[in-house]
Amino acid sequence: MKHGKLVASVAAATAVCTLLASPTVLASQTQLAGHIKFSHSVTGYPEDSVYASPLLYDTTTVKLSTVDLRGKFQRKKNAWDLQVDYQLSGLYSYNTDFFDAATGLALNTGDIGTDDARLFDLSHQQREADYVLVHRLDRLNVGYTGDSAVVRVGRQAVSWGNGLAFNPMDIFNPFDPTAVDKEYKTGDDMVYAQWLLESGNDWQVVMVPRREVESGKLSESVSSLAFKYHALTDNYEVDVLLAQHYDDTVLGVGLVSHLGDAITRGDLTLAQTDTDWVASAVASLSYSWVLAGRNWSGSAELYYNGFGLDGRRLSVSNLIEAQDLSDRIRRRELYALGRYYAAMVATVEMSPRVMLNPTLFMNLRDHSGLLQLSVNYDWLQNADLLVSMNVPFGAQGTEYGGVAVADAVPEFLSTDYQLFAQLSIYF
Repeated sequence: MKHGKLVASVAAATAVCTLLASPTVLASQTQLAGHIKFSHSVTGYPEDSVYASPLLYDTTTVKLSTVDLRGKFQRKKNAWDLQVDYQLSGLYSYNTDFFDAATGLALNTGDIGTDDARLFDLSHQQREADYVLVHRLDRLNVGYTGDSAVVRVGRQAVSWGNGLAFNPMDIFNPFDPTAVDKEYKTGDDMVYAQWLLESGNDWQVVMVPRREVESGKLSESVSSLAFKYHALTDNYEVDVLLAQHYDDTVLGVGLVSHLGDAITRGDLTLAQTDTDWVASAVASLSYSWVLAGRNWSGSAELYYNGFGLDGRRLSVSNLIEAQDLSDRIRRRELYALGRYYAAMVATVEMSPRVMLNPTLFMNLRDHSGLLQLSVNYDWLQNADLLVSMNVPFGAQGTEYGGVAVADAVPEFLSTDYQLFAQLSIYF
């Protein structure tokens, strides 16, 4: 969709919102809200990092500033509701060649994305040498909620699965495990339905039509149709998944239970690819306690990525050869390169308004990892301050130590550290 069509779409949505929110109909059923987030990050690169080479950033330090504005409108009338979220995001780098150099390296320029593969193109991106500006409709859907049924059509987000850091059952735009801001998931154009049974169990159905990026045509081979059954008992919760996702058949089962005072969670998925059935699984144990007068909670998680690489040394050529893995990384469905992982996550209530979150991610095969420390400060009634630091470690040629560009080239996809600060203001 061209820029003019996007403007027309935004204008039409704004007109609907204005009409529904006019004084004659504005009531408790209408909600207007939003936020604006200001972020700044500093990423350091070692001299042998490909990012620091003259072909890319040509510097060992890259600074990136972002602003994210989201306006939210929701109107409910009887069993019907309308949701419209408009998002305006801007990314600016002091390193004037940053965005040109980062073309194709989407994970280094923020999750700005495009709508090339979605049913409707409701976004527009303007890219210059030192900034990127994106505005889009991230939510645009109509829903019906009855006594036992829910149906929602349009751009929305759905999250499935029981993983805490890694989530193989969440096949629709999952979060990067290392992301510190997981407030909003990117929306997809879909049909969602839920049927609540008298037992308290329920069925959920999701249909996501997509387009082939090259041709722009709707294609069954890149679309998704998924069914999930959720059952509740006194001692556990069970999820059963059946999906046709892109060209794969996906089966899954999930379980939530308890072990004494601790909570156990786990998912197992089987994906039938062109060549084989591929299994992925995650299991975690969570516990809360009081120590030194402070509330603590912690989780330990193990993850098996059946699509991941099993070697102790990783290179770009390995990723290219692993087509199933690279396809999932490209469509942002998977963020793990290896096969065996562990994650340790903790939350410490330093005060009622300050939360400390230390996290450790480990690739158990190549012995590399990422130490993440974040602090969330509930600064004001409508403002939060989030600060985080990422420190990767590991030998060269490992996932977190730096994937080798080529076997004969002494350059790596590596970073030294990343510092991040974000101020969120809600209205």
